[in-house]
Amino acid sequence: DSGEELSRIDIVKKAIIDSSTKSIVDELNNNFNVQLYQFSTDAVSVKELSLKAQGALTDISKALSTAINDWKGQQISGVVLITDGNYNAGEDPIRYVQKVGIPIYTVGVGQTKAMRDIQITRVEANPIAYVDHTFPIKVAINSGGYDGKEVMVTVTSGTDLGKNSSLKDSSLLKLDSKNGEQFVELKIKPKQEGILKLNVSITSMPDELTIENNKYAFFARVINTKIKVMYIEGNPRWESTFLNRALQRDPNIELSYSVATKQGGFYPQSSLKTFPNRNELFSNDILILGDISPSFFKNDQLSAIKDFVENRGGSLIFLAGRNSFGDGGFGESTIKDMLPIEIGQGGARLLSSPFNPILTQQGISHPSTRLSDDPAENNAIWRDLPSLNRFYTGIGTRSGATVLAGHQQEKGKPLIAFQRYGKGITYMIATDDLWKWAFVVYSQGGDDSYYRKFWSGTIRWLSFVRTKADQVNVEPSKQTYTKDEKAIIKAYIYDENYDPIDNAQIKAQVQTPVGTSRDIKFVFEENGRYSAEFTPTIDGNHKVGVEAEYNGRSIGKSFAEFIVQTATLEYQSTQLNEALLKQIADISGGVYHNINNIFELPKSLKEAKESIVSTKEKSIWDNAWLLGFIVALLTTEWLLRKKKGLV
Repeated sequence: DSGEELSRIDIVKKAIIDSSTKSIVDELNNNFNVQLYQFSTDAVSVKELSLKAQGALTDISKALSTAINDWKGQQISGVVLITDGNYNAGEDPIRYVQKVGIPIYTVGVGQTKAMRDIQITRVEANPIAYVDHTFPIKVAINSGGYDGKEVMVTVTSGTDLGKNSSLKDSSLLKLDSKNGEQFVELKIKPKQEGILKLNVSITSMPDELTIENNKYAFFARVINTKIKVMYIEGNPRWESTFLNRALQRDPNIELSYSVATKQGGFYPQSSLKTFPNRNELFSNDILILGDISPSFFKNDQLSAIKDFVENRGGSLIFLAGRNSFGDGGFGESTIKDMLPIEIGQGGARLLSSPFNPILTQQGISHPSTRLSDDPAENNAIWRDLPSLNRFYTGIGTRSGATVLAGHQQEKGKPLIAFQRYGKGITYMIATDDLWKWAFVVYSQGGDDSYYRKFWSGTIRWLSFVRTKADQVNVEPSKQTYTKDEKAIIKAYIYDENYDPIDNAQIKAQVQTPVGTSRDIKFVFEENGRYSAEFTPTIDGNHKVGVEAEYNGRSIGKSFAEFIVQTATLEYQSTQLNEALLKQIADISGGVYHNINNIFELPKSLKEAKESIVSTKEKSIWDNAWLLGFIVALLTTEWLLRKKKGLV
């Protein structure tokens, strides 16, 4: 009841803030140098805490990282984390605490009993759909208090989308909260090309906590046909086996796979009998060249490959190998300028030692290398993928190319890079070991989803670029943002030869759902790429328009849309995530306490300190013990919940 709700707030205030009694902070100061932090998306050091609601996002990992890094080099005895354990931004806290090596003492706040509520937790769908092809949509749903009841889950399109208007599918779901998330599969079939806005919704139930989390909106781009990919490999190898399998399994890709023979032909099982003529080659969207020597191709065939990219607007992927990147490889061929890298005389050298790819700033949020929409989570996934063992070094980045990932030890050496080439794109991977992401994970009981996601994302992005071969392009870094989340918007500017323009004049505006407009400023980054930031404050569709000029003449215009919708924690999760907090404490070597038992916390910390001191030489502890005290109760995960009766 309300009396209990207020008493919980009072317990926290008295334990941490109220100076009229001997608070937890006062007691901890007897043994530790206590530093206070408050956080939502990040931790901020404060002298005293105040209950002030702010922020729609909570990033536990970043808050912990900021507080710990503030005291790098000093002896940190632990961190006290007071939160309900729910987060909607950043890296998985479990993944973070596994590598940080500092005890985290968690204090749980909130109700352990699920509230009566139904919520869409996420929607999984490809960013690309195809005309007259089924477009699957997977909806994840959490519920509490309505077991056995049935609800209708529906997806609909907008009403002003021409032939794509009023697309709809529904499915009846019997709610069952005992096994966590439930999933519903929906399907639609788009009728024409263009941008498609889709709305997913669940029918509301009586006495539901909130209906704000019963809906979710997103965009998909509809194109006319499947992506046609031609893959020519020089010899059977692990890389080609796994890549061929991944592309074959993608329902949105039409694959032609062929393995060349030393005699200049193709093996009988290949899709090709001879190298395609110009028209056949130009009917593809993407050409992949595996570990094949350029000597396999005749001069007119290499010329056709160049025209395919430069004039047709197709994409070409170079895969590293002894024949393709070694002595006599493409780095010494008549199409060497198509490579986004420069290969030294004698070819690239194979370096065989374990390494993990490191994403560049561009790679963290690029569609090709985006394995998670959250940048921090994406970075962590790449860091934790199985190590690679083969890297072709002795290469440099060509002027104008963009590097998405590099080698962990070989600083400045590109692992994944691309460049604009005429109307198209050329793309390069300097390892033939990516297949391990599928094999190693699968052999350990997982699946190859990250391997397939990398390749499907890369293929879709390259296909998307082909359909937008304009001189001016504007793209949000993602299609859906939360209110008050910083939206990153990229613009790409090219001249009539599709060479990047580095000093364009850009005028840009964002139009909000209520009809107001706001100017935004683009800042040049590199290679014709510009970036702007915009923080939305209103839910709904936003449209960004860009107009570019160069040397006093117009280059062109481009428009894009993104959606802003409420995703605050009080809508996404309505109870204490005690399991997560206990896991954080257990993995890190800390202790979990419920807020009602917070007064046992000093004893836990004192016992831990005495245990450590007894096993160490005294000189190590000459500096004062530092205790980070990170409190999340001033964000929406507390006061806004209090207003809704959630704590």
